[in-house]
Parts: sequence; structure tokens; C-alpha cells
Amino acid sequence: MRDPALATGQSPASNATPVQTGTVAPQARRFSVAVVIPLFNGGRYIETALESVFSQTVAPDEIIVVNDGSTDDGPAIVARLAASHTISLLNKPNGGQLSARNMGIARAKSDLIAFLDQDDIWYPTHIAELSRPFLDDDRLGWAYSNVDEIDDAGQLLKRSIHDD
Repeated sequence: MRDPALATGQSPASNATPVQTGTVAPQARRFSVAVVIPLFNGGRYIETALESVFSQTVAPDEIIVVNDGSTDDGPAIVARLAASHTISLLNKPNGGQLSARNMGIARAKSDLIAFLDQDDIWYPTHIAELSRPFLDDDRLGWAYSNVDEIDDAGQLLKRSIHDD
């Protein structure tokens, strides 16, 4: 099979995307994405957080919730949602948010990991927007976004609380 890079006049070592001709549109490069959510006594918030994941314009390939020793109904809520969505619910004794994230990362098989806290929600384009920089530079190690602060009722308190 001919190297597509050679067909476009590029050297095989080039990172440029080959130009395709004809009626077939080029396929966009896409990374697989795993969402990792630590859960500790977050029953009050977890369903809303997961609903924001379900409504992404680019669906994640994996959703991993790590129950970090919760004593509330959070794990039961996740189990209920897992009946209609693909969610991996992992259980571990309480060890803190970092250990829960690490357990989720160890389980993930995707190219990219997106962290979501149990009491946070994403705008519908969050995964699409945070994945975009990786398409332009395969040497990129991480990306982050601004944060909007909301209250318990979902009212916006402050936009973009991270300074550039």
C-alpha cells in the first residue's frame, strides 16, 4: 500500500495531514476520552454531574465513577444511571479524591482523561473543546478550561474564575 504522505508530496515523517482528493471527505482525527469522577458522599450532586456528561456534543468513550467509600446514596444513584448508560462504577475504601482519580486512570483505556468532580457540571461542548488542542499538537500533555462558579440552585455567580 502506498504511503498517503507520499501521495500528497509530503515526506513520510511529516506530521501534516495528507490532502485527500475526490468526493470522499477526510475523516477527522479523534481521540478516545475517558471521564473519571471521584465520588464521596456526593449523592446530592452526582446525577446532575453525570447528566452533563451524557449531554456532551462529543460523547466520551468511557465514564468511570470511583466510589471512594461513600456512606450516602451516591453509589446507588450511579448504579441506577448505569442501567441505561455505560458507566463503570468502581468501589474502594475512602482514601481521598486523588487516590480515587488514580484508580479511575488505572482503569481507563482511552487516549485522553477528563476529570469531573461530583459537584461540578460541564457545558455541552466541554469534551469537544478540550480535545481540540490535542488535534493540533500531538506533543500536548494537558489542557484546562475556565471555570464558572454556580450556587446550589444552579445560578451563575461568577464567570471564568481562572485568570489567564
